[in-house]
Amino acid sequence: MPAHSYLNAVIVLTFAVVYAVLAAFLALLGAIHGPEAFPYAVLGCLVVAEGVLWWWYFFLRRHDYQVKTWMLLAGALALGVAMTATAKSSWGPLVNLEVARQERLAVATEVVGVRDEVLLSPRGNPIGIRVKYSARFPNRDYFWQSALLQGDSRLPVGVWADGRRVAEVIEPPMATDRNGVRRYEKGKTYDFTTEFLPNFLIWNADKSRLCILDPPPEYAAAFRDLMANGPPVRYTVTIPGTKYHVPTKQAYDLKSFYQGVEKEGPAHLQGIGFGGATSSCK
Repeated sequence: MPAHSYLNAVIVLTFAVVYAVLAAFLALLGAIHGPEAFPYAVLGCLVVAEGVLWWWYFFLRRHDYQVKTWMLLAGALALGVAMTATAKSSWGPLVNLEVARQERLAVATEVVGVRDEVLLSPRGNPIGIRVKYSARFPNRDYFWQSALLQGDSRLPVGVWADGRRVAEVIEPPMATDRNGVRRYEKGKTYDFTTEFLPNFLIWNADKSRLCILDPPPEYAAAFRDLMANGPPVRYTVTIPGTKYHVPTKQAYDLKSFYQGVEKEGPAHLQGIGFGGATSSCK
């Protein structure tokens, strides 16, 4: 084999491997941070780039160009740039398609019977909020649609009023697919019961005791004022993956939650950061 033919073969094989490595990196990046279809778009770009690269190689072999090695090198570089640029340019349209698809699914997802009520401790004291609802899904492409609860309260300590999900029961239980992933079944109605504590409360590990999370010193006065004099808080229930984003039927008094927990002899925790850790509540 002539020296230049051997060099050309090395060039084309090297670029073929480089394309594959670059495509794998882009696909991995997209799988973690990008739209679901992005890895497939990258794979399509790779197949086209590899095909054109080998076509260019064999085309040059059949023609007697004096600078065919430089032509091969230039073409291989241009293909790599084109593959990368095409894959990157597909990101935005694929995101838009995925958003549109999720929007259609959200519209098709039925959420009914949403109701909220005061959550009582085993001793009968008010400590949080319980939200119940039923949902029916248009397909199995759902994994977990847990409700969120956000309070409309005053800053800078209003975020302490937000609901933190501490328990959830789904009936009937979700089905487990062959990969061990829990999914909902298409067309089946699921009943959800979700319990929330305001962010300044946490249970211990076995839910036998509640603890109060005191805010940092700079927020202590505002927090005490919120607990003592703050108006009832209206919450908004949001169910991800659906169009449900609606205020609760009633407003809730944070003072009653705080006093309810105080009746149970809670521990006061400080210096463990916002939200706290269950292991810190003994």
